[in-house]
Amino acid sequence: SFYFVKKQAFFALLGMGALIFMMNFDYKPMKFIRSYIPNHEIDNDQILEAARLINLSRKPMALIGQGVILGGAEQELKEFLEKSGIPAASTLLGLSALPTDHPQYVGMLGMHGNYAPNIKNRDCDLLIAIGMRFDDRVTGNLQTYAKQAKIVHFDIDPSEIDKNVKVDLAVLGDCKETLAAVAKLVDVVCQQQQGRSAPRADVRVVCRINSCKPEAACCEVERSRAKPSGV
Repeated sequence: SFYFVKKQAFFALLGMGALIFMMNFDYKPMKFIRSYIPNHEIDNDQILEAARLINLSRKPMALIGQGVILGGAEQELKEFLEKSGIPAASTLLGLSALPTDHPQYVGMLGMHGNYAPNIKNRDCDLLIAIGMRFDDRVTGNLQTYAKQAKIVHFDIDPSEIDKNVKVDLAVLGDCKETLAAVAKLVDVVCQQQQGRSAPRADVRVVCRINSCKPEAACCEVERSRAKPSGV
């Protein structure tokens, strides 16, 4: 009927108008959420304890999440890792936080990740989670995940602490600031520390492998354990 044709024409024109409106829309990225205002103040006691645990560890490992990218802390992360000599793996969303050709990068974590980091996070004595939430695709069975290690969790959101994995120490704050603060206090990897003849021997092996795959790095670490201390 004529009425039906008029009705369809009206909606067609309305749709065209909506399309034109959408095409001319000026999108401005939202850089904050009005209802979410995290506390950026750093707790010095948390910083000191994190540095102490790192300096005492022999087989630490860092897990990098998207929080590093959102916080613009890529440079601070790199400086922290290079000073401490700690090998690092990333979550899926944290992949670009550290260059994949960096000598301390050992691959992606989780069920879709690489072999080496999934083995090493069950073999380390200190797990340093930075801007990640311990998703089940990363942890697998929580009843057996990293039970051998102490866990330090860097995060800006208090609600993420102990949500999935119970941690030994939470370092709350913007990781751009907290990583820089901890980096000032951690020992350089090759220093002799507190009477230990070869601190972080496994880490040094990982760091000297610049061009091999993460699986090869893991195998090299395992072979290094058979060598005398300090080799």
